Amino acid sequence: MNNVKADIVIIGAGITGCAIVRQLGKYKSKVLVIEKESDASCGTTKVNSGLVHPGYAGEKGTLRLSLAHKGNLCFRENAPELGIPLK
Repeated sequence: MNNVKADIVIIGAGITGCAIVRQLGKYKSKVLVIEKESDASCGTTKVNSGLVHPGYAGEKGTLRLSLAHKGNLCFRENAPELGIPLK
């Protein structure tokens, strides 16, 4: 990997790193992902329960509830495009 040039370098190909790369793919940037494992999502991401937060449970008016709601909507919007089955 000598002389690899990138505009942006993402360290880690877990759920957060991959989500960032996906968003950056919408722009004309050269993005490099550095991952220590042999494949993406081999760390903490691989052991999640696979549940999507319902987006309505939590204390009203909190940042946590607001972000959970937005995250739920975002997942539902992107799942079909990514080929992720959602029940």
